[in-house]
Amino acid sequence: MKTCNILYQDTATSSYDSVDIEVSGNSGTDYHVISQLYPSNNAAGTLRFSYLTIDLSGLTLLRIRNASSTDNFTNVKCSVYGAA
Repeated sequence: MKTCNILYQDTATSSYDSVDIEVSGNSGTDYHVISQLYPSNNAAGTLRFSYLTIDLSGLTLLRIRNASSTDNFTNVKCSVYGAA
């Protein structure tokens, strides 16, 4: 895919840490952070959510990684939707 939309949510509502968006152009030998998501709490305070649109031209893999050194995120849901 060329362009993708990343939708992320978790239930770690007391955390203000981010998740890294990492990509690889060589089938996973090397990964590079190209962006970060900073989820915000929803109005009810029951989950955090965030989204991002990025260009993936020439990249073969994408992964989402916990960037926090102290928090473990719970009930994580992340989806990637793309277009050619």
